[in-house]
Amino acid sequence: MPGIPAVLRSAALELDYRDLAAEELLRTCADLRDRSAWDELIHRFHGLIYGAVLRTGRRYERFPRDLCDDLVQETYVRLAAHGAKALRDFVPRQPGSAFRYLQVIAIRVTQDACKKKDFQRIEELPADPPDRFASDQTEWLALKAQIDDILRRHATLRDCQIFRLHYLHGMTAKEIAGIGALELTVKGVESALLRLTRLIQENLGEGKRESSG
Repeated sequence: MPGIPAVLRSAALELDYRDLAAEELLRTCADLRDRSAWDELIHRFHGLIYGAVLRTGRRYERFPRDLCDDLVQETYVRLAAHGAKALRDFVPRQPGSAFRYLQVIAIRVTQDACKKKDFQRIEELPADPPDRFASDQTEWLALKAQIDDILRRHATLRDCQIFRLHYLHGMTAKEIAGIGALELTVKGVESALLRLTRLIQENLGEGKRESSG
């Protein structure tokens, strides 16, 4: 970025973007000149967006897997279009709003592309809204907040993406391994999921012991 001293573009300062809450990061990215914020957005949410595209594409006949990468890029383009209007209009209303908002945009991008290509929707598939397994939304959101906190404190960003893609978006280990940016084999994904499951079980147990003590 011309005009900005090198010290202000140092790796140490760029790490600050990792500490931004998801909702705050989206608002920061409304400034299209902030390359570091956009790098963090892509790094943090690529797996989420890819998962939303793939899950939506499955609902159409003849949807090719290799179209996913193009649609992920199209999602970024839509976020940046018209001076990042989609990001400027974003208003977080509850925890997790940023994740849900990006999913919705990725879903719409995929649906628009499928309509243009005349892919026929597979009607017999059930709807797949986020958090569809929650019988008690309040309890589920509280549990998810606990899990997010554990992952944030103890897991790498890549592991967080793997966990969400599998448990929140229903992707298989093979499908997750197909995301090139993660650089993992199927076995590597399975090992990560096992490790993360144990991590969460152990830390949730600690939380329960503390609350009862």
